[in-house]
Amino acid sequence: MKQLFKHFALLVMGALISGCAAEVDDLQPTTNGTVTMKTTISLSEQASTRALDIYGNKTFAAGDQIAVVYEQESGTAKALSVALTDGDITNGGKDAAFTVTLSSPKANGKVRYIYPASMVADDVSTTTPGNDATIKWSNLNTQDGLLSSLASKLDLATFDGDMTAQGNLPKTATLANQLTIGKFIIKNSATDGDITNTITKLTIADGTNTYIVNTSSHSTIYVAMKPITSSQTINVNATDGTKQYYKSVTGNALEISKIYDVTVNTIQGADLSKLTTNYTAQNGDILSGTLDVANYPIKISIAAGATVTLNNLTINGVDDISYPWAGITCEGDATIILADGSTNTVQGFDGHYPGIIVAEGKTLTIKGGTLGTGKLIASSHYPSPYSYSAGIGGGDEVNCGNITISGGTIIANGGAQGAGIGGGGKGACGNITISGGNITSKCMGMCAGIGGGNYASASCGNITISGGEISAEGGSDGAGIGGGDYGSCGNITISGGNITSYSNLSGAGIGGGYKGKCGNIIITTSVTMVEATKGSKAQHSIGMGQSSDCGTVTIGGSTGYISDSPYTYQPPAVP
Repeated sequence: MKQLFKHFALLVMGALISGCAAEVDDLQPTTNGTVTMKTTISLSEQASTRALDIYGNKTFAAGDQIAVVYEQESGTAKALSVALTDGDITNGGKDAAFTVTLSSPKANGKVRYIYPASMVADDVSTTTPGNDATIKWSNLNTQDGLLSSLASKLDLATFDGDMTAQGNLPKTATLANQLTIGKFIIKNSATDGDITNTITKLTIADGTNTYIVNTSSHSTIYVAMKPITSSQTINVNATDGTKQYYKSVTGNALEISKIYDVTVNTIQGADLSKLTTNYTAQNGDILSGTLDVANYPIKISIAAGATVTLNNLTINGVDDISYPWAGITCEGDATIILADGSTNTVQGFDGHYPGIIVAEGKTLTIKGGTLGTGKLIASSHYPSPYSYSAGIGGGDEVNCGNITISGGTIIANGGAQGAGIGGGGKGACGNITISGGNITSKCMGMCAGIGGGNYASASCGNITISGGEISAEGGSDGAGIGGGDYGSCGNITISGGNITSYSNLSGAGIGGGYKGKCGNIIITTSVTMVEATKGSKAQHSIGMGQSSDCGTVTIGGSTGYISDSPYTYQPPAVP
């Protein structure tokens, strides 16, 4: 991480803005106690971060002002100098004579110079000159990333001293820089490409302060910041208006009065813990972090056609009808990759919406990472009485598209009416295809473990399983794999994998739910093992549930319903 932050050794930069004030010219005070004084401040040859160019050169310019915060006989006041004219500037811009008018300055009172004057607080009356409340720190919150703007408006330097016994300004002064400056280069770690000039907004947060930089085609983004200790975490978030990039770095100190080259190898995507508005993940995004649903119950979506990686993501949606959306909404065809070694938890907002949903007529594909060690836990809200939704699939009268799973460890928990993987209550889902992975899918009520939800309008398409370790548990009236209570599913084909499937009361192990329907069931000899257990009131372990209907059952080439419970099928060993 530390290599991301490389100190920039400037040829002409030092630690302080220093200058000597000439003897103060005191004009005659007026009857109301005001006095005008002129003081000359000289910039040293080593102007540190007060730089107008990449070499650290800083000179005064016409229009510059300083602010003077000073003690009066009662309270604290501030005054701005007269704006510099060309005639006030000497020594090639290194010296300038500032004219300031003070009102009733206190003899031996405290005084602070603030340069540039734009950094003085709006109201200093309730503080003292040396207090940081005299600084308008909020000016740092929004910046434009340009060195020239930073140097002339933000790059704070101060001097703290005492008025003379006559109430005059100090004869000499040294202005000390109070900030650090980062020269940010943003890279996409996936390509190692420099994307700085594409960034339109850069946000830097250190846990205490946040700096938002609105940029436009900058090759380098300059940011003025308060110094940062090595114990602080620096969070960098960038966007090009469409894609998001982020990185968190710890163990790096950014010292006062220095400029640093800061190269950040960002990850494309978003840290959910930093999001405050709805977010749509784009192709190539990596999503991580815990969504702050208590303060920002926002909607997380995946753009149509995008492949997105989940890397230790947590979305525990609040069960509130004010937020009618799934934990993750796939707007079109989408692929989710579970990063190796990660655990990802997704729960829908409002019990009417699932953990993950894909648009009707579209396909969601879930894959494991390279090693297949990523994990996903996707759930509806249960025991909420309104948990009509699936863990992965549809919601209450909300249809979903096709679901394809090829790897990873997946735990899918449906609600009282929605399947673990498949349809929600009164809703339809498309085809369900599983070719690999370690999958545990469960319905908590009147629905299938994998398949359809509750009610006659609840249906799912064909269910095809060709591999994986799969455990499917139906609820009281749903099949383990197949239809839900009164609902229906298409054909069920199992040609591979190690399958355990059962119902708790009225559903078949594989087949129909209570008073529901399912299509043909085919189990081939290429499976490793299939174990099916019917509910206590169901007709078949493989076939019909209680008072249900089912198509033809063919197992290993033989046709007929299977009533034995539990029933285990293992193909004969190949000689």
